[in-house]
Amino acid sequence: MAVAERFDVTRKTVYSSWKLHEETGDYQQCSGGPRQHSGCSEALVEPVKTRIKENPSISTRTLTRDFNVLEATMRRLVKVDLSQIAWPRPRCSS
Repeated sequence: MAVAERFDVTRKTVYSSWKLHEETGDYQQCSGGPRQHSGCSEALVEPVKTRIKENPSISTRTLTRDFNVLEATMRRLVKVDLSQIAWPRPRCSS
């Protein structure tokens, strides 16, 4: 990548700076702590909450597929925003 070579930084640094600019509109991080993750928006919390209320045994993989977000984002949403525990499925003993 030409930008990384020109400024003698890694490609990861360039990518994370670009991502920060897209999310916040600025290249400087806020001094108040870590930046907010854009995947857990308020518009996503209510539909997920409704789906879980309709079917409490729904898996996070199914929710991830239905709402088209990363699995880590869905797990964070369920754990932090909804204050629920996603229990792992029991393994079949053969």
